[in-house]
Amino acid sequence: MGLLAFTQTAAGQCADDRFGIQFANDVVITIPDSFVVTGIPSIDSLNADYKVVWAESLFVRPDEMAPPDSALYDSLGMGRTYLFGTLDPVADSVLVATYAADPEVEFAELDCRFETCGKDRWGGIYPNDPGFLNQWGFENNLWNGGWPDADKNAPEGWWLQQEGVLTAIVDTGIDLDHEDLWSRIWINFDEIDGNGIDDDGNGYVDDYQGWNWVADSPNSNDDHGHGTHVAGIAGAEPNNDRGVAGQCWTYRHLMPLKALDANAGGESSWIAKAITYAAVKGARVINLSLGSYQPNAMIRQSIDFAHASGCVVVAAMGNDDTDIPFYPASYWNVIAVGATDGWDRRAYFSNYGLLLDVVAPGEAIYSTYPGDSYVWRDGTSMAAPHVSGLASLLLGANPGLTNEGVRWIIQSTADDETGSLSEDPVGFDERHGHGRINDYSALAHALYPECLLLLEDVRISSTRDSTSFLITSPRAPCGVEWEIVGVRMPENPDFHLTLWDSGGLWCGTGTPENAVEFIVGQERNTSYGMVFLETWGESGKYAIEWTAPFDCLFPTPEVESEFGVYSWQSAHVVQICCIMLEKDYAYEIELDPTGEADLGMALFTPDLFPGCCHDRYSADQLADEAGPGESETLVHMADTTAWHGLALWSNNGRNAEYVIRLAPPTAAPEAEASSLPSALALGETRPNPFGSETCVEYDIPTRGRVTLSIYDASGRRLVTLVNRDMAPGRYRANWNGKDEEGTDVAPGVYFCRVQAAAGVETRKIVLLR
Repeated sequence: MGLLAFTQTAAGQCADDRFGIQFANDVVITIPDSFVVTGIPSIDSLNADYKVVWAESLFVRPDEMAPPDSALYDSLGMGRTYLFGTLDPVADSVLVATYAADPEVEFAELDCRFETCGKDRWGGIYPNDPGFLNQWGFENNLWNGGWPDADKNAPEGWWLQQEGVLTAIVDTGIDLDHEDLWSRIWINFDEIDGNGIDDDGNGYVDDYQGWNWVADSPNSNDDHGHGTHVAGIAGAEPNNDRGVAGQCWTYRHLMPLKALDANAGGESSWIAKAITYAAVKGARVINLSLGSYQPNAMIRQSIDFAHASGCVVVAAMGNDDTDIPFYPASYWNVIAVGATDGWDRRAYFSNYGLLLDVVAPGEAIYSTYPGDSYVWRDGTSMAAPHVSGLASLLLGANPGLTNEGVRWIIQSTADDETGSLSEDPVGFDERHGHGRINDYSALAHALYPECLLLLEDVRISSTRDSTSFLITSPRAPCGVEWEIVGVRMPENPDFHLTLWDSGGLWCGTGTPENAVEFIVGQERNTSYGMVFLETWGESGKYAIEWTAPFDCLFPTPEVESEFGVYSWQSAHVVQICCIMLEKDYAYEIELDPTGEADLGMALFTPDLFPGCCHDRYSADQLADEAGPGESETLVHMADTTAWHGLALWSNNGRNAEYVIRLAPPTAAPEAEASSLPSALALGETRPNPFGSETCVEYDIPTRGRVTLSIYDASGRRLVTLVNRDMAPGRYRANWNGKDEEGTDVAPGVYFCRVQAAAGVETRKIVLLR
């Protein structure tokens, strides 16, 4: 499988002839004879015992460091951090413990190796043909081997923002001459290439295109391949008729920093120096597709410096399917990234835990490789640059964002509940963190904080409060203009939501038992429209989506019809299709899913007056009783021949395939006049008084809109049990003694009222507890 991150740091994985040390106060280092002298007697005695023969400052202060960086450099004590070298291979845990015990020392540690978080994947190196169709993490469909839309909405994100900021790739280097990368490689214009002079005074001679700490040279070329693959994900050149497309499309924005060798491993001191270099030279984002299970003070110190300088630091979570803390991903000021596969599941190797921030595509990722070639690779190493690229775009879209502001947007706009039921419940979890990143959702929030644009079939996730959404013009298959706007509710009993459009037509308030709220409209937004979302109470992450019909179904009379197989994508909130029903025929419609999806459906009759909206409570028929993977069925007698709207939603957002099946339609029998109610009536409620639930019977004499509601003694409406068009007949409804919010009401006297075209009837009900 190739190189994995270490499961532990053994002595053999650390250098045995050097170690890092930070002093509590400034020291002057000299080497008067054979051994290093600090002026601290206790330390100098240890240096003589262990034969410490050389020393170098780990973080070199540039000659012209900006005042804020200089103050930060001093506050972190970076000028007091050194790398000590011994004459013999004696550096071990005992040595560093002895130094660390001295009161003049802040820390002492071995210079240990960190490795990439990539996993070699079986397969060949591909030629330089256009490969975007292979990049499922950007755009997933059935043709590239994944589940439709199990991706991060990259094309939609590029529609909003293509340019990003300088991003450092701390890795095995980058193939500087790669056909898809050479135009993206950063150039240090403060340095004159090849003149043998440190023109910018930063301690590195001829660092024209980054630096190589492995060889201590300006040659930052990749001699392994991992860094080139990571760089291609973050920023390969797009639209050049070759290779792949990177996340960020900015010219000269990838800073190549080689801190890992040809075996994809590197000393912690190299990595720490590279991180500090990136921050000083102006990188806004730093990608660390590397790590170890051993924390490291030198790397932590460099990350503290970079974060305090405003950098977004992104790191891979590790590839051992464990919750053991992995570094540097586990540091508080790093965005920790896990991996998903093409079906939106957590990748089988991806580490997890409470320190995980988000997940991103990381299995079977196609990207650049040395020698103008391309290859598939697995690993959280591949997931991290998806997030780094998004962070770069966010800062390009809104340069005023702080690094923690970028982290918050990425977390709060990630798609939740996309994985399996067992691993990805509502809200933050240890396997998926805050969710799988969503480029479009994140960039829309960064660019348009007041009003977000809803694209067809593109979900926006958010933890924001009240906002408005602009809907683009819908398409009209079959000449019918149905549309649906849905909101996936957070699992939070204290969260309330109201959804309405510019005409003031509202979708009710969110309640814990309704996972999805929606508005269905017909012939409403022929150009543009607004949907407004108001929340109050304790917040939570919700998802909103708008879509037009995905199909037009035309069942054949007297024959069973089956439509599909359709794919329910975890990124969806709602869907709608058109279905032609004939007048005076009874239709049995079955929604039959596979997998873990808990689907519901509602049927809507075309309105006589264009512009009317519906919600779940005004559906002609509704089916939402079965559990995950179980079929739903509704029966409807059509009273007009027309295209009806069949709204679909998922209560748990899981992937599934489904079919829509219609039993042979049957003509309505001639009803005897004596069998239909002659007047509106509200019958007995049984039992009455009641303790937990009572049944209300009522008669409807003519077809029309019927509402059945419960009121308290003051006339305040507590809950609506029925609100829809109904045919003539005798009906029942149950009341469980709860209000609209699902809260138990107090014992007392209440009133049940039915209202229809034929009038209003009221009956008293007594509740006992």
